[in-house]
Amino acid sequence: MYMQVRAENEESNDDVFGSNIEFLTEKKEMERRYDEFKARLEKLSANASGSVSRDHEPIIETLKYNMKVRAGKGFSLKELKATGIAKKLTPTTGISVDHRHRNSSLEGFQTNVQRLKTYKAKLVIFSRRACKVKVVDSSLEELATATQVMGHFLLIVHKKPTIELVKVLEYMKSFRTYDKLR
Repeated sequence: MYMQVRAENEESNDDVFGSNIEFLTEKKEMERRYDEFKARLEKLSANASGSVSRDHEPIIETLKYNMKVRAGKGFSLKELKATGIAKKLTPTTGISVDHRHRNSSLEGFQTNVQRLKTYKAKLVIFSRRACKVKVVDSSLEELATATQVMGHFLLIVHKKPTIELVKVLEYMKSFRTYDKLR
């Protein structure tokens, strides 16, 4: 009786979980898809005309971590307007835009505008068709001398604060800070 119940339970488990053959075929299919995905990624990275890097990201000062500088998600719309770059042109030139980004300080705004201007000066835009040249496209001289830049070219420089060393004088030694604070 016990053996019959156990055999019935094993059969019902196969119905719930499926057989091993189905599991193995699904696993092979997943591995094949993953291999195809990796091959596509390698092909795209090998044939990419430009490297997608975070060199042209805005600089943001973090309030949380001692005002350290880091790369942001995208430039604000005001920064784009100050440099004269159209919002619709940004996806084609590789500039990321964050419409939620607000400029908290004038210094941060000016540094980001300067970063955009240097990126725009180094950027060479090829026309889609040779017969139709648009205003935003680069000139023929720039196109002839254009070279592909791989890697980083607009790095974020972390400035270290300078500390002045002061010689301890006699009146500083005699000053009683604890008494003064009480």
